[in-house]
Amino acid sequence: MLSNKEVTRVYETMLKSAWMKEQVKISLKISRRDILLLTQIVEKGLGAEDAKFIPDDAAVAIRLMSDEMLTKAELTELKEIPLGKASV
Repeated sequence: MLSNKEVTRVYETMLKSAWMKEQVKISLKISRRDILLLTQIVEKGLGAEDAKFIPDDAAVAIRLMSDEMLTKAELTELKEIPLGKASV
């Protein structure tokens, strides 16, 4: 099993590869519930202390995708409510 340091090093190496910046078109059908949960997971993950290996430009792009999903699901007003404070 790899240590956290080794896993971080692998991810850093992969993220620096030129082919990782190629755009891929994805078509999804996903429930509003899952979009809301996914966007909360993204925010918590990007804010996590061990997410330091994520390049700033990638974090911005991921947040934009997350915001776009909320907009398409007509859930933008729920973005400001942290998952732990929402009653499900």
